[in-house]
Amino acid sequence: MTDRKELPTDREQSQLKRFTQIMMGRGASQALGVAARLGLVDHLIDGPKSSASLAETLKLEPSALHRLLRMLVSIDVLQHMDGNSDLFAIGPLGRHLRSDASDSMRAMAVLSTESLYSRTWEQLEFSVTTGKSGFEHAHGMPIYRYIEQTPGVAKVFHEAMAGLSQVVANSLIDAYDFSDIRTLVDVGCGYGALSTTILRAHPHVQAILFDLPPVIEKAKHAVHVQGLRDRLELVAGDMFESVPAGGDAYILKNIVHNWSDERASSILRGCKDRLREGGRVLIVEGIVASDSTSVLSNILDLDMMMGTGGRVRTKEEYGALLESAGLELARVVDTWFYMSLIEARPKN
Repeated sequence: MTDRKELPTDREQSQLKRFTQIMMGRGASQALGVAARLGLVDHLIDGPKSSASLAETLKLEPSALHRLLRMLVSIDVLQHMDGNSDLFAIGPLGRHLRSDASDSMRAMAVLSTESLYSRTWEQLEFSVTTGKSGFEHAHGMPIYRYIEQTPGVAKVFHEAMAGLSQVVANSLIDAYDFSDIRTLVDVGCGYGALSTTILRAHPHVQAILFDLPPVIEKAKHAVHVQGLRDRLELVAGDMFESVPAGGDAYILKNIVHNWSDERASSILRGCKDRLREGGRVLIVEGIVASDSTSVLSNILDLDMMMGTGGRVRTKEEYGALLESAGLELARVVDTWFYMSLIEARPKN
């Protein structure tokens, strides 16, 4: 009689199921990206609709759309209504695909499935083997040069970064006290969502938005719409050459992780040298947990390795980086989002 292998335990069965879901995770990401491009959730704001109704509105194949909608239900982006498997409404996570939501991640969902990222992730083995940028290997140029030279990609990229900045800003307002800052310099400001949110919460704060010339041109319109133009100064330049002087605080969101230790240290030292007396440098980034449990930060770290050649660092690595720039880590403030605020001050 042939021996039967021992059947998996309940725990092993659960682990295998989780492993398979993780392995197939790209399907969920792609579904989010397509839903975002089609604006599916926006079409459900007024109430539930059938797949046939949505298909007619969006000029899509009804059966294929139904299958996509069903997938979105399984990941809580949509939900069925009234026990009807063909009546779809916005689910618990669906608001993040609404274009009008304050915490919308619609543009980020689109960006995550653009070739900018998908072709880069195909180069993970190359980056692990060589330690070099998978993006440059795939596209033949650095990522920011590619974005600058590809208007369609640039539009999606900056919209995604603006959406992410809004979410991060909302989390920072809840976690960090900006009340004793008079002048805030936002280095690598993008379209200014971070600074404008801080300014609305703290009417006494003035801000200097600093980024490359093409970005500042776009930021002018975004800032004008916010109605905060009299409290903002927009300055174009290169952070590796010089940043505006006179800030009580210099804030860098998702900037430091783009660069090697040497380049990141140069940016931080430049900020430190332009601080007013008693000022601080604020770094807003994900932090890799020492026990490797921070999934989002670890994914972002690989993303940086393949994309820019940068890295997401541990708390200890940030401490060493700050020391190399003449700064010391004062404290780390966690937020309800996956990012933290690292407060640094000049070394005595």
